Amino acid sequence: MQIIHVAGTSGKGSTATLISQFLSAHHFKVGLQLSPHLIDIRERVQINSQLISKKRFILALKKVLRTSVRATYFEILVATALVAFKNQGVQYAVVETGLGGLYDATNAMQGDKIVVITRIGLDHTRILGKTLVEITTQKAGIIQRGSRVIVLDQASEILGPIHERARQVGALVTSIDPRKIVPEFHPTLKGTLLSLQTQNGIWGNLRFNLLGNHQRENLALAFSALQLISERSKDKIQKTHVRKVLDTATLPGRFEIWQRDRRFVILDGAHNPQKTEALSVSIQGIFSDTNVNCIINFSCGKDVEGMLKALLPITINWVATEFKTATRRHFALNKLMQIFSHFRLKALAKPNPSQALEAALTLNFLPIVCTGSLYSIGEYQKKLKNLGFTRVKN
Repeated sequence: MQIIHVAGTSGKGSTATLISQFLSAHHFKVGLQLSPHLIDIRERVQINSQLISKKRFILALKKVLRTSVRATYFEILVATALVAFKNQGVQYAVVETGLGGLYDATNAMQGDKIVVITRIGLDHTRILGKTLVEITTQKAGIIQRGSRVIVLDQASEILGPIHERARQVGALVTSIDPRKIVPEFHPTLKGTLLSLQTQNGIWGNLRFNLLGNHQRENLALAFSALQLISERSKDKIQKTHVRKVLDTATLPGRFEIWQRDRRFVILDGAHNPQKTEALSVSIQGIFSDTNVNCIINFSCGKDVEGMLKALLPITINWVATEFKTATRRHFALNKLMQIFSHFRLKALAKPNPSQALEAALTLNFLPIVCTGSLYSIGEYQKKLKNLGFTRVKN
């Protein structure tokens, strides 16, 4: 399998998904490994944008569990994905790192791979380091001898460690400016209008189903990866295939808009200040009334104060809640309420996302934003369906 390995702080799931969809549209057999999942664990093991069958998932999982190696939940699922991809004869495997890069389970993949590095910021600082240089050094650890690297053009303290790692292992780095790859980008509530700079000139008048200004960066990285693969494989990029992907692209838990009559609910799994800032900017750019009611919950170890500050400019009312999962520790509701008190902010406290959504719907008719973690998105989706909402965007 040809490996496309994606790391970063923000946008790596979106970028990996777009790369997978571009390659699938060009008739390659493509595996996609993501984390976390929202509803079905098989979301982590997709082939050509489809969940593999339960039978095939279990066969791959059993093969992994028969080994004598002690492994974590994440390591087992990464191995299961790679076994499933091999069993199904996948040509390209697009793999998203879990945390960091150097010591990440996905970095067991060796050889001549394409590395894509998205925007990097301060997250998982207890594990990856307190500074951007330390965090980037960990992310850049997925660069191996012979890798081709595509990295988003960003601060020198981020690009420096990436170029140093590439120099050490003899890898070639290409930094991309998203405004040059995607020269036009105009998000609206009905979709994003854009153009693409290709090897054969500008492709204009394209419509992108995804919303949010930050998607410009993710699209630019994904399209750059497609162009690199095209050069290597000698397969020409087809505009009709690219247009189809842009028209139909969906990313669960990333700026999903649900509607019932004139009520809007936005689901976005932003879980660090960089992502919540992008969410805030996107809402201000797309909705004419930028005031919202915000429902939040978080995983342990997150920069809760930083995320609250990023959402302050758009939030009128707050509803705090917490999620329950066997694989991820949640930020306790009583601690979250203490942070609100510290900021002298009022918030409703509800024990779970379902009750939090019900409470937010009684406040007023402003849009509701549910954010802070991907782990509760599935519960919001189920509740919205039960309440008669339909998904209208993304």
